[in-house]
Amino acid sequence: MAASMSSPSLVAPDNRFAVIKFIEEPPKHIFVEKWFDVGISIHMPRSQAHKSLESTYTVQLKPKLYRYTRGKTSSQPVSPSDSVQLTMNPPFIALPLSKTGSPSEHIARAKCKISCPVQSSKPSAFSIQFHAEMAPNLGSAFEIKPSFSQPLSIVNAKLTIESPAWEDIWYKGMSCI
Repeated sequence: MAASMSSPSLVAPDNRFAVIKFIEEPPKHIFVEKWFDVGISIHMPRSQAHKSLESTYTVQLKPKLYRYTRGKTSSQPVSPSDSVQLTMNPPFIALPLSKTGSPSEHIARAKCKISCPVQSSKPSAFSIQFHAEMAPNLGSAFEIKPSFSQPLSIVNAKLTIESPAWEDIWYKGMSCI
């Protein structure tokens, strides 16, 4: 299966699939080892098939990190043995879902960070995918489609000005001769 930026979150839920959707995307540019926020929602299917389930159940959402190059997301996630790692706090999202409402929207938030060696001359871009691990009481009533974030780039350098002699206001413009 080749992964791409065509996110299932762009497709309306139907009777067979719930859809994970980013409601708060990670920033387009992130610093190594700095926490950033993500917000996830699940749009439940409009299905008669899941009406026999319990009224509330739990789905665990876990993130996977994928490399993003040449305009598309890699088909394989970054390996746990790779030097680049995604950390989420909490480590997974336990999202309680209910069958009430049609369609239901369920929302959760988490903090993430990416750890990797700084490579100042080599740009690095990634995409985050959230996938669901179904609770045993869900059975096979419906499937939850994963979703990819927008591409995010690792910022390799940061300008820090430590001299108190610099003015607080800076101007950028053209000089007139």
